[in-house]
Amino acid sequence: MEIQEIKQQLSILKVLAHYGLVPDRNNRLKCPFHEDTSPSLQVYPKTNTWNCFSSGCSAGSGDQIDFIMKYEKISKHEAILKAQELLGVTPEKPAKEADLVKLFEGFKYALQRSNRAKDYLKSRNLFYPDIGYNSGSSYEKLKNCVVFALRDRKSQIVSFYGRSIMNDDNAKHFYLSGRQGLFPNYPKADTTKLILTEAIIDVTTLLQLTEITSQYAVLSLYGTNGLNDEHRAVIKELPHLQEVILFFDGDEAGRQAIKKHFSEISFLKPGIKISYVETPDNEDINSLSLSHDPAIFPHLLENRIFLFHLKEEKPATSIQHQAPVFNIKNPEYITFTTEDLQIVLLGGINLQQLDRLRVTIKISRANTQDPLHSIRHTLDLYNADYLEKFINSAAARLETGTTVLNRAISQLIDEIERYRLTKIESLKEQKPKRKELTEEQKRKAINYLQSPGLMERTGEDLCKTGVIGE
Repeated sequence: MEIQEIKQQLSILKVLAHYGLVPDRNNRLKCPFHEDTSPSLQVYPKTNTWNCFSSGCSAGSGDQIDFIMKYEKISKHEAILKAQELLGVTPEKPAKEADLVKLFEGFKYALQRSNRAKDYLKSRNLFYPDIGYNSGSSYEKLKNCVVFALRDRKSQIVSFYGRSIMNDDNAKHFYLSGRQGLFPNYPKADTTKLILTEAIIDVTTLLQLTEITSQYAVLSLYGTNGLNDEHRAVIKELPHLQEVILFFDGDEAGRQAIKKHFSEISFLKPGIKISYVETPDNEDINSLSLSHDPAIFPHLLENRIFLFHLKEEKPATSIQHQAPVFNIKNPEYITFTTEDLQIVLLGGINLQQLDRLRVTIKISRANTQDPLHSIRHTLDLYNADYLEKFINSAAARLETGTTVLNRAISQLIDEIERYRLTKIESLKEQKPKRKELTEEQKRKAINYLQSPGLMERTGEDLCKTGVIGE
């Protein structure tokens, strides 16, 4: 069962009731995470989130799974299993590490014995050795699938992904319950350039090209919306990471995913370079390997586009989204408006200290005057740790998602940086232009200087200007 499904089906009130906690009529209760004499934990049933407003509490805010994790002091994976239990879902019993290794070896052996599976891989131009096939001996969900191993930080197999080889458009991708692990592996600590793709088969295609693997680490997302907590941790923690390259499909979903992940990665790793590959229309990485020479991949990567050049385009669909508006008409009251939020910078922007971005900020839900749906704060937008805490708190107060707030603030920072640089350039002292005489003026001046009685005539001319005694 996917996390999103759990969040849609399991209400925060049901979680609280399981632990004997019942909010009052204002949806508040005494916080169970610290000694609380009066209700300081606010519950938001509409968004299934909560937030403790006590300054002495470190619990912060979160959703249903976060509450279970903090209340029972367990890992996130264990909290997900507990949430499934509350929904009456019996999770698949996870296999032990040794069992998974043994299973995968069996899958790889089965691949060699299945002409149908080998023909499928050949049709996809896949010759990567670390692929298996499940003919149905175990994991019914992965039956008739080529199988790929997902691994943890220690490179141990912790789960599987299956790609159906049957001609069934409704049954192509399968993950085991409680999906965990990354493909093909956690990137090495010395990674400087990381390529993110939409699909595991795309990564497998790139792993077969030494021209790519010698220069880049490659990591698969799990679809256009499949940037999960493990991916975020990798991006945030890699100590030498300089650039993230988004290599997505050449369709509308891929283009929208580029914009979405640009904002999120910018927030996760401030200052990092982010670029994207212009995949030809209606192509993906694997389809390109079938229709082009392998040299196309180094070519596309060498010509990748850095995302500060990205321009907002109107979506190709009939749904029109409001583009963010950055209004600097009043420099002491600058506004930034998105579809969901309005952000006001009170008192303007400091143009002197470019190494920090300290502002007084007011954030409100768009199209509402409700004071409960607004927050004011002074903070340094370049202080990533403090900004993350502020976003978590503000998201709960505004009853909006942290992703929405992350994206809005990342876009705001980009606009402020452009504004500051433009303003600084305009304020620079301009060198006066050298006055150039026309040919006629030059001729008159030379005649004047060469005529007799220069000093007498100069004195007379000075008197005519009103300057006397010089």
